[in-house]
Amino acid sequence: MQANKKYTYITVAVIVVLATIAVLLLGKGKEEKTVEPPSPSDIAVLVQQESKLYSAEQTAHKTISFSTKEAVSVFGHDITVPWSGTTARIPITVTYKACIDLSRIKADDISVAADSTITVTLPEPEIEMTSCEIEHGKEVYYKQLFSRTKSQEFINGKVEQAERSVWSDISMTSKNQLLDEARQSANKTIAAVLLQAGYKKVNVTYSPSMDINKLRTNIIEFGKEQ
Repeated sequence: MQANKKYTYITVAVIVVLATIAVLLLGKGKEEKTVEPPSPSDIAVLVQQESKLYSAEQTAHKTISFSTKEAVSVFGHDITVPWSGTTARIPITVTYKACIDLSRIKADDISVAADSTITVTLPEPEIEMTSCEIEHGKEVYYKQLFSRTKSQEFINGKVEQAERSVWSDISMTSKNQLLDEARQSANKTIAAVLLQAGYKKVNVTYSPSMDINKLRTNIIEFGKEQ
């Protein structure tokens, strides 16, 4: 009888010890599975690796027109040469791209909510003119008898004067469309990068003060970057 009672005490003690060990192990397992909230600095580094993001494109057309006449200097006076006029029409195609410089992203541009949703506030896009091409097949020149052929340097100068006004000639509707396409493309790219890195909830936003009329426009000087 005493032996059975002693055996019962030992059994209960073993069960209590095993239960205690199990609780401790389960608790430790839960601690090991605890995931630290993502660091804004780490997320910023991931986004910065994408460098410059060209996310949308817009082309525009413009026709340059000019007329010139030749002149000669006689005794210090410039005299126009008769029948020396040149009239030209030169169509050009200009390509603009919306670019978001992701290297400008800082930890302050990233927030992490309580449910681990990551919100990335992107900088305003820059509009870059990436090419300006003369449509040579559509050039029109009318030269009178004594007119001289214009040099490529002269033509390039006329193109340079015109290309800087092309962006302002683009309709507001087209500009807004370019901006919307840039945003949508950037959203997809940034979300894909962070989701692939293991983050589950991503939100991409922009400064509420963004204004298409105030976007920085970089102009390439024709003939120097070609």
